[in-house]
Amino acid sequence: MVYKRLLGESSLSEFRLAKPAVLAAAGAISGLLFVDLCDAIFGCGCFSLWSGAAEACNIHHAAPPHCPWCAHPGWGGAVAFFSVTVSQAVAVFWPATINLGVRIALALTAFPVVGGGVGLIQGLFIGYWN
Repeated sequence: MVYKRLLGESSLSEFRLAKPAVLAAAGAISGLLFVDLCDAIFGCGCFSLWSGAAEACNIHHAAPPHCPWCAHPGWGGAVAFFSVTVSQAVAVFWPATINLGVRIALALTAFPVVGGGVGLIQGLFIGYWN
């Protein structure tokens, strides 16, 4: 019974807007914490949005390395955030019988996993840690 409940749709997921609301909430949380993930990956000095964001980022230093997400917001930060958002949408809207709570957990887990993976690839590509 527990196994069936874990994989089966919950009563909350019967609401029409449940999945879009989950995606919106996961995206909002990712947006709020994106700068913190930037610092966690690159150690660049960024702080939370409410604490100065990129004011202390190493992009303001004359010498490299420069954080790829802050130095190149188009292909750096935007690509990473888009990748996270797409992975969250896949987790939420995947056409399978999965409990809404599991979908929420997958969407929230996608933020550090996918964001960290994309950041690692970008950092290695530009030689950030050399």
